[in-house]
Amino acid sequence: MHKLVNEIDRLRLMKGADRLQQNLLNHSDLDKTGRHKVELEAPKQVIASRIGVKPETFSRLLHKLTNIGCVEMDGNTL
Repeated sequence: MHKLVNEIDRLRLMKGADRLQQNLLNHSDLDKTGRHKVELEAPKQVIASRIGVKPETFSRLLHKLTNIGCVEMDGNTL
C-alpha cells in the first residue's frame, strides 16, 4: 500500500525529467569504473508510460539529458 501511495505522489509531484532520472537510477547497476549503467530492457513506450509521460516526451528528455552530459547513450545502454 505504501509503495503505491509513494508512486502516486511521485507521479503527481515530480517533473518528467526528474521521474526519468529517478527511474534510470532505480534500474541502474555500477560498471567497472563506478558509473551507473542501465540496459533499457523494455520498449521506450513502456518506460514512458511507467514514468507518466508520452513516448515523444520520453525521447526528448533522453536527448536533453544526453546534450547536457548527464547521460551517454549507446543503443539501449545508458
